[in-house]
Amino acid sequence: MRYREAYELVTSALNKASLGFPVTDSLIANFFDTEVDKLGRTCVRKKASVVLTSSGTREHILTPDDITPAIYKVELGEKLVPFVPEATINSNVSDSDVSNIGFYVKTHNTNGVITAITAADPAVVTSTAHGLVTDNTVKISEVAGFFLTAGNNEYNTLSEVNGLTNTITKIDADSFSIPVVADSYAVAYTSGGAWTQETYKLHFTKAPDSGDTVTVYYYAKPRPRNSNRSEIDLHDILVTSAIHYVISKLLDLDGQLQNGSGHRGLGRQHEEEYKRSHTAREIMPDIIPPPMADWINHQ
Repeated sequence: MRYREAYELVTSALNKASLGFPVTDSLIANFFDTEVDKLGRTCVRKKASVVLTSSGTREHILTPDDITPAIYKVELGEKLVPFVPEATINSNVSDSDVSNIGFYVKTHNTNGVITAITAADPAVVTSTAHGLVTDNTVKISEVAGFFLTAGNNEYNTLSEVNGLTNTITKIDADSFSIPVVADSYAVAYTSGGAWTQETYKLHFTKAPDSGDTVTVYYYAKPRPRNSNRSEIDLHDILVTSAIHYVISKLLDLDGQLQNGSGHRGLGRQHEEEYKRSHTAREIMPDIIPPPMADWINHQ
C-alpha cells in the first residue's frame, strides 16, 4: 500500500468522527511516519548490511536510507571489531598509542534555513552556508506553498516536500540537491522552510588502513517516505495496525477516548497477529526446551 492510500483511509475514518480541529495530510503524515518507524523497528527488526572502503580515517559516514544506530556487528576484513562505549574513549590519543581497534556509533544533528527549492528533477535546495556534505541525510519541514483551484484562486498550504527524508548531493556551499521530482508536485515551493540533519557516523578507536573493507551489520528501519506515492515498507498486516494507531491518537486528541480505545485495540490486535505469524517458527529457548526448539527451527 502507498502512503497516499493509507492517508485516505485515516481521513475517511476521521471524517465520520467529526473532529473539532482540521486534519491535514501533513498532520496525518507526522503521526503515520512515527508509527511506521516504531512498528518496523519493534516488530520486523529487519537485518541489513553495508560495505565501506576505509579512507584511512577514524570516522565513516553511514549512508543507507534505512540505517539506524542499532549496529550489532562490524567486520574489518575477516576480523570482528568489538564495540566499545564512547565514554571510555579519549579521542586525542594517537593511533600508535591504541593497542586494539574498537568501534562506536554517534548521531550528528544539525539544522538550517531554506530560502528556495527548484521545481525540478532533482530538486535543488538553497540554504546559505549549509555546511553539509554529499551523503548527509536531511529531513525538510516548514516549506510553504500554494495550489490553484477553480477560478485561479490561490490557497496557501504546506508543500508536499515537507516531512521527506533524503540523502543529499552537495552542489556548493549554499545549495544541495535531493532526489525528489519536485516539478510533479501539486504544491510547489513558495517560501520558508528548514532542514534537519540526522547522520550516523561509525567511529573507530584507531584508523584502519586505507583501502580496508569494513562491513557494518545493523537492524534497519523501514525505508523513509520520499513522497506520498512511496510504498509503505511494512507488511500489510502492520500497515493496517499503523492506520488504526494513527486514528486512535487523533481521536484521543479530540477527547473521543472511547472511540480511540477501540481503534487502539484493533491496532494492537493486528500487531500481535503479525508477531504470531512471523515468530511461530523461531527458536524461543526461554519457552521451548532446546531439543524441541532445534526441531522446529529445522522444519
